[in-house]
Amino acid sequence: MALATAGPSALWVEVDLSLAVANASLGTLHVRSAGRAVSGGGVDMTASSVTIGTPSSPTLFQGAITSLDGTRIAARVASADGRTLELGLALAVNSAAGSAIGTVQVTPV
Repeated sequence: MALATAGPSALWVEVDLSLAVANASLGTLHVRSAGRAVSGGGVDMTASSVTIGTPSSPTLFQGAITSLDGTRIAARVASADGRTLELGLALAVNSAAGSAIGTVQVTPV
């Protein structure tokens, strides 16, 4: 996992997660969210992107976050041929170590 947090000011936060999904045919997952920092931690998200795919085609499915609640993320992604998936992520992020563990649920729509 690669975790990057950056932004143009102390009030703006970008969270960029590049994840490898174990034991999955779609094993390459990238989640990005951006928005205003919230006091006490977190992000008031104003923009997002999500991709999931294979190592040879990592952006096979593309979409956006539909719900963000702490480290629980829901997203909807679609392929160029119209297949749609809903993703559910539950993560435990260790920012200091730059790592995360958790679960990813993929549901065809």
